[in-house]
Amino acid sequence: MTGTLSGNFNGNMTGTFTGSIANISGRNIIINGAMEIDQRKEGVSLSIAADQLMSLDRWRTRRNGTGNYSIIRSTEVPAGFLNSVLLTVTTADASIATTDYYALTQRIEGTNIRGLDFGLSTAKSLTVSFWVRASITGNYSFGLTNAAATRGFPAQYTINSANTWEYKTITILGETTGTWVTTISNAAELWWGLGIGTTYTEPATGAWSSVSNTLGTDSSVNWISTNAATFHITGVQLEVGTVATPFDRRPFAVELELCQRYYEKSYNIGVMTGSSTALGVSTAVAISTTSTHGASHSFKVRKRTTPTISIFGHTGTVAVWSDPAAANTAAATANNACETGFSNVTSTGLTAGVGYYGHWAADSEI
Repeated sequence: MTGTLSGNFNGNMTGTFTGSIANISGRNIIINGAMEIDQRKEGVSLSIAADQLMSLDRWRTRRNGTGNYSIIRSTEVPAGFLNSVLLTVTTADASIATTDYYALTQRIEGTNIRGLDFGLSTAKSLTVSFWVRASITGNYSFGLTNAAATRGFPAQYTINSANTWEYKTITILGETTGTWVTTISNAAELWWGLGIGTTYTEPATGAWSSVSNTLGTDSSVNWISTNAATFHITGVQLEVGTVATPFDRRPFAVELELCQRYYEKSYNIGVMTGSSTALGVSTAVAISTTSTHGASHSFKVRKRTTPTISIFGHTGTVAVWSDPAAANTAAATANNACETGFSNVTSTGLTAGVGYYGHWAADSEI
């Protein structure tokens, strides 16, 4: 981007302005693409034995089949990054059924794609770029679907060398048809396939498919079929245009706030949700065995919608209060939650006059 700047600003100022669009922040629609924010687990491995478990912030694991894998934040990275996400097969699915699927995904809130004009004749094309490293070589599936799963863009990328970081880019054509959410709900989901049954695949034609639930491409690697297989990814960027630009490096505090719109915890960064701690930040004094005074908290970041609140006691047990020594515990449930905070924690089994403490987590994921 180049141009000439001239005019008056506390005096005469003329000259030539030279810059690059790569320096403009806010290009990346993906949140936590560098895999640095991990509020729930803080680098502790999560076993994926069910569908739609949240791992690192904003990243969702998908699983439908007999195979299992684990996910953890990793320090194995390409140059210029601090973290990646590492997936490892723990139970292989050697014969993937037609309706099986395994994938790492991120859902996009409708408010974040309003300007793409998807569903209109003015729809803009997108480019997704990322760094990937896997122990299994071959063609891998990528897909983008709308929330209704009536429109899908199946694409493919190739991992050429085992256990080697490779940079990939995929261009996604602007979609002029279909229904695309523009509210606070789910609008689209990006799928990095790790084994997808034929019910959900289409040829990699570089075009949109109207076949329901198109999640990936035919003839792709079934990574989940190899026990102990590994898959790393980081530096994920989704941006308007047909050319991938350098990774949009937002400050850590900014990235954290973007994540906290969907999930926030009272624990310090680096402390896993549900850990045992000496004290909690949510405090109350027992007035009687059934009522307390206190325990009103505001969130740092306004939530996407009214969140689900979980209270954790001194030992990390969910849905309880405890005193600092954990000598007195009581059931605890947060009430009156809204997008900005919560209050009035209902408790039973209290000891009158005792101060109770607890940590909390607020979840408003899509």
